[in-house]
Amino acid sequence: MTPGEQRRKALELLAPPPSRRHECLRDIEYALDWVSGPARTAFKKFGSKEGRAGLRRYANALRRALAAYQNLHPRIRPWFSITETAYIVGQPTHLHREIAKAEAILDRPSSSSRAAQHKAAVAMAYNLLSWHGYRATTTRGRKWAQLAGILTGDQKVDLFDHLRAFKRHPVPTVEKLRGARAILYWTRR
Repeated sequence: MTPGEQRRKALELLAPPPSRRHECLRDIEYALDWVSGPARTAFKKFGSKEGRAGLRRYANALRRALAAYQNLHPRIRPWFSITETAYIVGQPTHLHREIAKAEAILDRPSSSSRAAQHKAAVAMAYNLLSWHGYRATTTRGRKWAQLAGILTGDQKVDLFDHLRAFKRHPVPTVEKLRGARAILYWTRR
């Protein structure tokens, strides 16, 4: 499927009102670039030997920082509140959440280049649907599966397992902020 066909099919599927058609095309372009570029590379790197080693080092460094903080005298600790960032009583601290996120990625099996593209397409299709007022449902043949297939360039591919995995453990979503003269895309954790 050519990029032009991907754009046309995605636009037909999302069916924006005429006033938002240009914006929707821009979103589709962003999604296609994201799936073929940075997201695919990131999913691929998570499973690589170097990527996994880096994540292990990161998680271990966070554990050491957490242990060092907890070993401080209780009267000194309030002056260095690194673990208290966005602390909510009864909820894990920022460092605990980062450690858990790194461990969750490390627990996943490595993925091939094609699987990395499929995961990226599922994540971006989820974003596109939410930006345009649709609810992503984990069912074969529904809009989410169809749009993810379009973003991969192969509508016959079965992405059901990737849809289910995303629903269970969503990756950070991309938020879209509309301003007076610009649209900003940013990753939300």
